Amino acid sequence: MTTSYKTDAEILDQYNTALTNAENQPEIAAAMTEFDYGPEKITEGRQILDATQNAYNFNKQEDDETIDARIYYKARKKALYQTFKRDRKKARIAFRNDVVTLSQLGVIKSIPHSYVSWSIP
Repeated sequence: MTTSYKTDAEILDQYNTALTNAENQPEIAAAMTEFDYGPEKITEGRQILDATQNAYNFNKQEDDETIDARIYYKARKKALYQTFKRDRKKARIAFRNDVVTLSQLGVIKSIPHSYVSWSIP
């Protein structure tokens, strides 16, 4: 038994082709009628396929928007971190003789960071 690896879009296209052939080819329509798949069932299948295609397209659009939002978020996060590092250096220079203020600002030690990124991958 061979396993067929098809994308969702390829599967939907295959179903669309099968339904189109069943609707337009009289030989296929006659064969389908023998298995109790008359025009009503074919129309019902077309409606289900259309609903499935709409859901697939909506999910694909949502995935694309999520990817775009993640890219935007990462860019903004990186810019914020760069600004934070720059301002932190400015504070260390401005208050280099005032240990109490440096301690209160929390800039005496290096910037803490995790080894594993727990933010959005």
